[in-house]
Amino acid sequence: MSPCGRSLEGREFVILDLEFMISIVLSRRDFRETDQIITLYTAEKGKISALARGVKKITSKNSAFLEPFFLVEAEVVPGKELTRLTRVQPIDAFKNIRLDFDKIRLAGHAVGLMDRLIQSEESDRAIFYLILDYLKYLDSAIVLPAMLSSAFFARLLKVLGFDISEVPEMARDLRLHMSNLTCSGWQDVDKRMDRKCESVVHSELHSFARFHCERELANFSGIW
Repeated sequence: MSPCGRSLEGREFVILDLEFMISIVLSRRDFRETDQIITLYTAEKGKISALARGVKKITSKNSAFLEPFFLVEAEVVPGKELTRLTRVQPIDAFKNIRLDFDKIRLAGHAVGLMDRLIQSEESDRAIFYLILDYLKYLDSAIVLPAMLSSAFFARLLKVLGFDISEVPEMARDLRLHMSNLTCSGWQDVDKRMDRKCESVVHSELHSFARFHCERELANFSGIW
């Protein structure tokens, strides 16, 4: 759609190229006095950042729906410098998460990982459905598995192309634990997990992630 046209009187008018996207809110940060930059992970375009004007005002209709890990339908307008967020319709607030401190911590950690690890506008529906499925599980869970956060981290890395359960030199018992993290249902990630191994699994997972993140940065900069 053309961004502008002419009225019958010859005056220019603007036709907005509105886009409607199902999105999960990752973060929000202040921008100017009453505005914020909202970072979303969308099913259609991956991670995007959009300017929400006036969202810090008490009268803002959108503010309540732009907290992290809200599922929303976002109406955005592409711009030359910044995409603008014009309207938000809530789909799911995941209210049970917001009533439980441990669930808030786990959900916040998950969206924070996505915000830090994922590049903007690289669409991957597998990532969108991973975080959506995780939030739905958190919202409904009565008992939270001890390794749940590690399981999300391992699955996010796997979707990004780094599957820790496929590391060839890994000991067999540790590989089984990693496979359980990446393949079992959320409620089963602790099954067959020796509590003495939890710290080892955490350490290996974060060493694996750090190695591949550093390698990707080196590849990008031409070092390797």
